[in-house]
Amino acid sequence: MSIGAIVLCGGQSSRMGRSKALLTLGGETFLARIVRILKSQVENVVVVASLDQDLPPLSTEIRIVCDSVPEGGPLQGLRDGLRAIPTENDRVVLTGCDTPLMAPELIQLFDVVIGSKEAAIALVNDFRQPFPGIYRVAPTLAIVERLLEMGRSGLRDLLERLDLQIVPDDAIRRFDPEFLSFWNINTPTDYEEVFRFISAKSSSAHADP
Repeated sequence: MSIGAIVLCGGQSSRMGRSKALLTLGGETFLARIVRILKSQVENVVVVASLDQDLPPLSTEIRIVCDSVPEGGPLQGLRDGLRAIPTENDRVVLTGCDTPLMAPELIQLFDVVIGSKEAAIALVNDFRQPFPGIYRVAPTLAIVERLLEMGRSGLRDLLERLDLQIVPDDAIRRFDPEFLSFWNINTPTDYEEVFRFISAKSSSAHADP
């Protein structure tokens, strides 16, 4: 069995004021960038989008599914994604399109440490991060469906019920010293900060002898 990936991008982007999937960084849209990062580590990628959502051009290898329940929240999107994952994938990387700085090495780290647990996620600054992380398809789908039947829609509810392998921040720091993988770009201010950060990093690199 192998790893697939699910990218949730069907949110309303209300705080950003425009589609986060279409934001660009380094001449590449957020969604195309995260898909490229995932494809460097896994074979199958499923993108869960809203009905009639505008998306950037993606490879024909990428499967795009639409939310079966409009504005159903992240758990609904996750259920649609899990149902669309090919059967050869018993584990999935879960992330959103608003994490364009994800370190691909974290996928390998999570998959090494998950062991017999149902999911492997990071603990950063004492906060459990629902993504990026790796989730086992069958148990996660079963719990998601029960939560939706209960009227729950948040990823935090899922984390409360999964048997988790928590990866501490010191392990994350080995591959992502600045925890950029967990930088969610939710507002125009966040977007501006990303550009300032990338510009500063580029200037520093060019200044080094």
